[in-house]
Amino acid sequence: MKFGVIGISYQKTSIQKREGASFSDTQKLQLYDELLDSKILQAMSVTTCNRSELYIVYEEKQQLHQAITLFVKMAKTIAREDVFVKTGKEALLYLFEVCGGYHSMILGEDQILTQVKDALGIAREHFTTDGALEVLFRMAVTAGKKIKTEVPFSHGNPSVIHQAIEMLDRQGYCVQD
Repeated sequence: MKFGVIGISYQKTSIQKREGASFSDTQKLQLYDELLDSKILQAMSVTTCNRSELYIVYEEKQQLHQAITLFVKMAKTIAREDVFVKTGKEALLYLFEVCGGYHSMILGEDQILTQVKDALGIAREHFTTDGALEVLFRMAVTAGKKIKTEVPFSHGNPSVIHQAIEMLDRQGYCVQD
């Protein structure tokens, strides 16, 4: 079994393209059906305002390429060159970094944990995850929670609004009366 992640994020893809890849629960279920039909062993889609990612467990490299094609087809607004693909240890590390808030627009942002747990629940209900993927995500969420309680960057106010107000205040605008 092999582990991989296919996705787009704010770091490389415009908001307009990301909106097209913001899969609804219904679209996720359609994607899961097509992935399972193409012999992907397990699948889970995480969609937020800043990313859309598909985590998969597969056996053959051809299945990974099929998953990439399905992801792009389902998104409609993206092209293959917009998509990143990580496999093996690189994909595992990436998952843990995502849950830790490392790949968020605001470093340490913690909404991702709820979004990952919700995505896991949907995948579980549709029977697209068990065993390996389930354990990996539970471990990543646990690690993310530990980061939130032990790493200093998570103790400030990480909201985008708060950051914007602080930036405007530093630039001389009186916004905090």
